[in-house]
Amino acid sequence: MKNIKVLFIKPPIPYHLNPKEQQPLGVLYVASYIRSMRYEVSLVDLSDKKINEAINFIPEADVYAFTSSFLDLYACHQLAKEIKTKFNNSKIIVGGNGPTSSPEYVNPEIFDSMVIGEGEKAMSTFLDDVYNNRKFKKRYSEFFLSENELNKLPFPARDLLDYQGGKIFNFGDEYIEGQSTGIITSRGCPFNCSFCASESMWHRKVRFRSVNSVVAEIKEIINKFGIYKIKFQDDTFTLNEKRVINICKEIENLNKQYNKKWNKLMDFFHFCLFW
Repeated sequence: MKNIKVLFIKPPIPYHLNPKEQQPLGVLYVASYIRSMRYEVSLVDLSDKKINEAINFIPEADVYAFTSSFLDLYACHQLAKEIKTKFNNSKIIVGGNGPTSSPEYVNPEIFDSMVIGEGEKAMSTFLDDVYNNRKFKKRYSEFFLSENELNKLPFPARDLLDYQGGKIFNFGDEYIEGQSTGIITSRGCPFNCSFCASESMWHRKVRFRSVNSVVAEIKEIINKFGIYKIKFQDDTFTLNEKRVINICKEIENLNKQYNKKWNKLMDFFHFCLFW
C-alpha cells in the first residue's frame, strides 16, 4: 500500500430534493481504479449536508479529490478553502464535467490541480507525481480510454458508499431504500443536444463496454450488494440496437437464475427502441 491517503468527495447538492438517490458512478470508477494502484482510498458523500457544516464530516487525508458538475463548483470552492485552512499540507484536485466543460471557473489558487475529461489515468498520473515528489501540473487530461481498457477497469467502488440509492427510477414507483443502483455500459454520445453537457465531456465519441463486462457487473451488484433494481445511466443506452437486445437476453437469463422479473424494464426498452 502506498502511503498516501486519498479522500474522494461528493460535495453538497442543496438544489436536489433527494440528493442521495443517484450514485456518483464517475468518481466511484476513479476511486476503484486508484485503489487498484495501491493507494489508500476512501469517500465521503456530503450530498445531503449543508455547505456551511460539511467541513465537520471531512477527515484528514493527504489528497482530497472533488467530483463536480458545473452547479457544484461553488460548494467545492467553499469546501476546498476550508480544507486548505484546516489541513494545510494536503493537496486538492477537482474533476468531473464541471471543470471539463468550464475550466475557467476553477480557481487555481484554491485547487492545486484539476482533471479535464476522463479521470482514471489522469488522477493516477497526478497521484504518481505527488507520491514521487515530482512537480505536479495544474491540469491533467486523458482522452480517452479504449473499449478494451473500459472492459478491464475494476467496477465502481460501490462499497465506499454508506447508502446504495433510493428512488432512482422516474415512473413513480416506490422502492426499498438502499436497494437500487445505477450502471454505465458505455461512455459518450454522438449527438450535441443544447441541454446536455455530454459533448463537452466526451467530444461526441462513444465507446461501448462488452456485453460480458456488463453482465459481470450486474452479477457483482446482485451477489455483493443484494441489489436487483438497476438503472442504466448511459448518455444514450439504445445507440446500438443489437447490443441492447443482447444485454436484454442476458438479463433474461439472469432472471431465470435468480427468479426475478423485469417487465417494466422491458416496457422502458421498447419505448426507447421504437419511439
